[in-house]
Amino acid sequence: MHRVLLSLLFGLIACGPASAQALLHSDAPLFNGADQTWPEYFFQGGSFGCKSLVPFGYWKETEVFGPDAEPSDEPDVEWVRIRNYGVFHCAYMVDRAYGEPRDWGELENAWLVLLGETEGSTGKLILYALQLGFRPGSSYTLLAAEPSKEPVRRFLVLDPVCPRGWKRGSGPIDIWRTDYCSVPDKAGLKRLAVAAARRKPLATLEYVGPAPEVGR
Repeated sequence: MHRVLLSLLFGLIACGPASAQALLHSDAPLFNGADQTWPEYFFQGGSFGCKSLVPFGYWKETEVFGPDAEPSDEPDVEWVRIRNYGVFHCAYMVDRAYGEPRDWGELENAWLVLLGETEGSTGKLILYALQLGFRPGSSYTLLAAEPSKEPVRRFLVLDPVCPRGWKRGSGPIDIWRTDYCSVPDKAGLKRLAVAAARRKPLATLEYVGPAPEVGR
């Protein structure tokens, strides 16, 4: 199944639920400081820093089975670690591990971007994109959450379908894939997210607890 938030996702080693998501990529970052992004810089009453929409620490991504799953099936699980880059330059540091929270993959700097709202199968959803990497270009994982107070502790990992004209790739090279979905603009990414929110998600992404800030 898909693995994003992502090599994603959401770049990063893709071995679990998010790896089945289409790899969404733009040749330059679609979102910047003019958009609603997190971490968000703040300065108030002599204090300053980076405000996060999500708690820092370990997140667990668990595959969502379809109706044809067998009773003996075990869901794929991947761990995502989200940390703070700093207090002057606001960004997340995101990496992944398959199976257990160890043996972390490649580290990416990232922003969480607000895409808007839509109606899902269970009611209103807030749509987000995890924008990973800045140069050359960015990759995206599409997420949704039910409206709630901050911080957000649970997301759905969405399952976008790449339009035919956006598909890129030169065919497999031995066991390695070259295909990805080339996203042309913000509006296109938002359309993908709205359409994906109407389908069964690939996985859930839920906060588990803090991670020690030592080494990688």
